[in-house]
Amino acid sequence: TGQYAAHGLRVLGRVSQEHTQQQLAPPIHMLVSALNGIMGDHLVYDCNPLALPMLTYDRHGKPHTGELRGRVVIFVHGLCMDIHSWYPSKYQSMGEQIYRQQDCTVLYLNYNTGRRISLNGRSFSNLLNDLCIKNPDISHIDIIGHSMGGLVTRSAHYHAGELAHTWPALTQKIVFLGTPHHGAVLERGGHW
Repeated sequence: TGQYAAHGLRVLGRVSQEHTQQQLAPPIHMLVSALNGIMGDHLVYDCNPLALPMLTYDRHGKPHTGELRGRVVIFVHGLCMDIHSWYPSKYQSMGEQIYRQQDCTVLYLNYNTGRRISLNGRSFSNLLNDLCIKNPDISHIDIIGHSMGGLVTRSAHYHAGELAHTWPALTQKIVFLGTPHHGAVLERGGHW
């Protein structure tokens, strides 16, 4: 059934490709993120335009552009979630509280949670490496990973060693929130 659903979504993606030209509204973005979490690997394999790319967003929920310097704090969401799970730009959100209390730049990583953790980890490591190369004034990086986001962060750190990336030397803190380091019951059931 996943193959038929992916085919249907591929046809839908071709019919409505305007989402590639403009940013999705938060409720639609959340729906697409949930679809990616359920069948993101099929979406990537079928080159479906609904497959989410790995991108960083600023604290206002907009794709990140511009220079980075000093301290950078990156939030990494969990399975079937997206940047809106962190409530960017809301006054009481964790990101806004950190921004107000620290001298830092807050970024939110958005990625396709239906891909393998190892693939997302490699992509995240490459993204962090590119950020550091393009922004040599970054003094240090802190990462906050929720659930699967923590696993992706661990995988990124592993791949950084394999790929000789230098960003881990800038990493001062990694915070794991509800990360299933020993596996999750839901994951085991999904694998079965």
